[in-house]
Amino acid sequence: MTLVIYVPFKNGSTMISDRQNTCFQDLTSEPIDKIVILPNLKAVLGFAGPTQKCRYLVDQLRHVGAPSSFEESYREVYQRCYGSPELGFRSDDVELIGVTHKLGGEGLVVHKILGAVMNEVDDKKCAAIGGGTKYIVPQLQLDTLTIDKEKAEEFGLTLLAYASMIDISVGNPMTYGYNVVSIGTEISPVLTHYPESVDIKKLLYNFD
Repeated sequence: MTLVIYVPFKNGSTMISDRQNTCFQDLTSEPIDKIVILPNLKAVLGFAGPTQKCRYLVDQLRHVGAPSSFEESYREVYQRCYGSPELGFRSDDVELIGVTHKLGGEGLVVHKILGAVMNEVDDKKCAAIGGGTKYIVPQLQLDTLTIDKEKAEEFGLTLLAYASMIDISVGNPMTYGYNVVSIGTEISPVLTHYPESVDIKKLLYNFD
């Protein structure tokens, strides 16, 4: 589990996630990047479900050619990997946020995804998936459309740090670092930062 947060701002949006340590069958562990860019689908994905299942699904999505749409490509690959959604809800299913550009290039399409179920959400409002989401619901209601990219990243980082203090499934960004990507007319590379400290008092944001 991890925490992925989508924050729209004045001239674009940002996606930010923790990098909680992932343990493998050989008992080793390492911080894992939870945000990936899929150039072939012109999409940014942040995943918060079981790491191995998500990484396998993402790897399969990388090999999709000339899609008619992100939605169709995702459903086809998911069914190929994990079977028909008619098999019912799976408590250990993949959980993702997917961001793509609208056809024609004006604006973004944001999906919250659980398994084969894709729900489009308002690209002008904050959204989150994964561990710790329930602890930051009030902050996700804030209007962030007046802030700039730097403030949006700071806001997301503050929420990550706060959630990590309450929910052990969220990695502390000061221990494991965090991933961040900016999405506008172009998509920036996914960056990893290691903050020395985070001022939790900034959780009481006022963007006026």
